[in-house]
Amino acid sequence: MLAFAAAGAFLGRIPAWVWVALALLAGGWYYGHTRYEAGQADVKAEWNASVERGKKEVERLKKEAGKVTVRYETKTVTVVKTIKEKGEAIVKIREVFVPVDSGYLSGGFRLFFNAAIEGTVPDSASIPNAAPVAVTDVADTHARNMGKCKIAYATVDLWQQWSAEQLKVNPGE
Repeated sequence: MLAFAAAGAFLGRIPAWVWVALALLAGGWYYGHTRYEAGQADVKAEWNASVERGKKEVERLKKEAGKVTVRYETKTVTVVKTIKEKGEAIVKIREVFVPVDSGYLSGGFRLFFNAAIEGTVPDSASIPNAAPVAVTDVADTHARNMGKCKIAYATVDLWQQWSAEQLKVNPGE
């Protein structure tokens, strides 16, 4: 008890303005602390809401991008099928335009034709050893090659359309 009495006597000698200042400091700290905690909760709630909005947007973009991809895959299959069917029909009726008895082209023509397709410069020294080629074979080969070129062109064109459509769906990427 003596310690409490001594502490009370000591504290009693402290001026009132010191007690008021301490009370104001404690009140200010408490007010600041509660406002800080409230601000943290607001920021956390805003952050969580932003994350949820972001997740929903990502899901929406994935769905839209998937729709574009499926649409263009279907379109590509249809276009390629159509081109192949037309190419096969062209080869089947070749005899009407290039009869079987159309003759042969020189071996040099065959070397030149193959070099043009392969993108190489033909060697003229190999002309004497080159076998001649039937005109019908050249016509068939050319028709098939053109079909393949049309498929490649259509595929690239559709990829470019797909890419442009994806950029519309998600312009930030």
